[in-house]
Amino acid sequence: MTAITHWFDNISLKVKFLFCVFIPISLVLVVSTTVYHNTQSLLSDNGWVNHTHKAIGRAEELLSLVDKMEYGHRGAVLTDENSFAEKFTYALAAWPNKIATLTNQVDDNPEQVQRLNYINKLHKQWLSLVSNEVNHPSNSRSSNLAFMEHVPKDTEGSEYAKIKREIKSELTKFIRIEKKLIYKRINASKESADKTTYTLIFGSLLIIMISSLVAIMASHRLNKRLKILLLASNEMKDLNLARGVNMLQNKAYFRTKDEISTLTSSFYSLAQTLQGSYKEMELKNRRLEEEKRKAEKATQAKSDFLSTMSHEIRTPLNGVLGLAQIIKDESKEASTIEHSTIILESGQHLLTILNDILDYSKIEENKLTLEQEFFDVDRILNPVLKPLSQLASDKGISLKAHNKIPENTLLLGDRNRLTQILFNLTGNAIKFTSHGSVIIDLYLHKASNRFVISVIDSGIGIPIDKQRNIFKSFEQADTSTTRKYGGTGLGLAIVSKLVSLMKGHIDLESKEGEGSTFTITLPMEWKEQALSPQLIQDSAHRDIDYPKLHVLIVDDNKVNGIVARNFCTRLGFTVELAENGKIAIAMLSEKDFDLVIMDNHMPEMNGIECTHYIRDQLSSDVIIFAYTADVFDEPHKAFLRAGANAVLTKPLQEQSFADALQTAFAKRKESGLGSPITSNVTSIVRKPIRKLKVTEEELSNSQVLQEMADDHSGLIAIVETLVNDFRNLIPSLVETHEGENHDGLRSALHSVKGMAMSLHMNNLTELAVQLEEKAINKESIETEKLQKLINLMLINISEGENIVRIASRHLNKDKGVS
Repeated sequence: MTAITHWFDNISLKVKFLFCVFIPISLVLVVSTTVYHNTQSLLSDNGWVNHTHKAIGRAEELLSLVDKMEYGHRGAVLTDENSFAEKFTYALAAWPNKIATLTNQVDDNPEQVQRLNYINKLHKQWLSLVSNEVNHPSNSRSSNLAFMEHVPKDTEGSEYAKIKREIKSELTKFIRIEKKLIYKRINASKESADKTTYTLIFGSLLIIMISSLVAIMASHRLNKRLKILLLASNEMKDLNLARGVNMLQNKAYFRTKDEISTLTSSFYSLAQTLQGSYKEMELKNRRLEEEKRKAEKATQAKSDFLSTMSHEIRTPLNGVLGLAQIIKDESKEASTIEHSTIILESGQHLLTILNDILDYSKIEENKLTLEQEFFDVDRILNPVLKPLSQLASDKGISLKAHNKIPENTLLLGDRNRLTQILFNLTGNAIKFTSHGSVIIDLYLHKASNRFVISVIDSGIGIPIDKQRNIFKSFEQADTSTTRKYGGTGLGLAIVSKLVSLMKGHIDLESKEGEGSTFTITLPMEWKEQALSPQLIQDSAHRDIDYPKLHVLIVDDNKVNGIVARNFCTRLGFTVELAENGKIAIAMLSEKDFDLVIMDNHMPEMNGIECTHYIRDQLSSDVIIFAYTADVFDEPHKAFLRAGANAVLTKPLQEQSFADALQTAFAKRKESGLGSPITSNVTSIVRKPIRKLKVTEEELSNSQVLQEMADDHSGLIAIVETLVNDFRNLIPSLVETHEGENHDGLRSALHSVKGMAMSLHMNNLTELAVQLEEKAINKESIETEKLQKLINLMLINISEGENIVRIASRHLNKDKGVS
């Protein structure tokens, strides 16, 4: 068996398949041949049976002829009828032909032929007896009778009778022998049929058995080796190269000479090569990871340096510019005003350069993110026109804006970055234009949902061969341009990258000496709204009537503090100063402030930490504006996550400050907290949690929540839903109460009641039920009671936030998150 399997493993796949096919085919041929021979034998035996039957039939015919002769003879003698004589003569005439035919038929059996010859001899003897008496009879009736008269009488002892009896005896023996042959040949035919049946049955079983054994052996041998290849390939697919190589290291699997052996050997070589390459790649990847970490550290160091540099430069620069502005505003001497103006212009120029460098660095590091908010287009146009109009006027050129966007249209995008793009393009146009005009063209291409900005100047223009390079960093059309007009060469590079971030494109058309046209096309969404008096006022940019706010400025730099205080006092605010976060927290604990302006980098406690403390520990909703020299997104986002309402960069700009103030107090009004920026102050307010009776909260004692103490994720889901719903319901309660909308107030109170009842908050439920009944009956609800309901909701919101924080920590701990 071993020799067979060894031989099988060494033959080619083609021979293997032919072998597997040849074995069953050979067996089928053997069985078919055997069946064929048996069938032929069966047919031969059946032929001999038919042949013997015919022989018996002819012998019986001869015997019948003898009987007819005897019958005819006796009939003629007894009746003297010619009909009997005719039968005798007919039988006598038919005898020679019949016996000759029978003799030829049994010529394969000499014994029977001899017997027939003997019978024929006896018949001739008998015929000679007759012929001695008379000639052969004619066919006439009289002659037949005459013939019969001369036939010897058939007496018992006559010679005629003896011959006749012997003929009949021999014919009977002949028939008996032939019948024995029939039985013998029938048995032989049956044996042939049985052999055919046995051959078919046992041959088929043998074919099935041997073919199955061959197939099983072949498939086992092939599958055993192919399985190794498959397992090894799967291991290699999963990058378990070492395991794949180990599986193929058994040389017995490819020590043979067939194609599988060759394939296995080649695959083994490939696996070894891949293993070596993978090890080399892993080594290089580790080196790359190390280099990546170094690069990331270098990038972080660069970012930290730029952030620190930004803060360290902006902080004193803010003080310089702020004091210069104060001196300019307070001085009456022309020379002092002129000098302070020069300081302001130089400082602003330095600030612009610093902003360009920092913005470009953020874009290069993919750290610049775009905000999405709806804004009026004038919000990006006016911050450009106001500072640049004077610059254009000083150069003797006109600056015009063609705003073709309807004033009731609000655009969705990053307003600040769009302002930066427009400012850079317009500033560049004014810088390189000595006569003529600069035109800003703004419109919406509604068919393609595009916002189009065009800045057209009549300046020096740009040569065609230089146009491709002007969007590169630190590049201008010519070195003489830098000497004559100044600049860093970053403005257009920043514009190009910002446009790409917004998924738009910028086009340039320019002829040297005739001017340039920069066209920016941006995909933009917008919406239209009905014009309100407030919108009309904003679009006309009237001076804002600021309320009398009590402001706390937190800054460790005394100069910056003085500048910010002067800025706020000019707006009519009362101001107090704190040198760091700790002092600010102490002051907020003792006094109420409407606004906190918070610096970031301070000793003892920085601005982000202080903001966190105000929101989490003091539970104060005081408006906080971050006020920082940091220009990178990380500290800005950290401030917002801590709870700041807005982030302002140093030095303070009145427009950005006004925008932030308007937005913050508008949100407070929407939340039902009241807004000191409006004259109609509602009597219902959202008081700080620290000024409410915290002991009245019911959420922590809720039986439903206590039963879910171990289901942290479920607990968080329920409490967050309640907190969010309560927050959304408070403004609805205030608005429907002020508008005397009983149906709306009833609906809001019903929602409060349902949530309170589901968590077994009995006091809140009872108060909500009382107020809901009044709303159903269209009765007026006392402001004090509604204020009490809102206070209870606020307390439970605060406790809900605390429950969510604790449950989140437990959930993270369960998940193994630090």
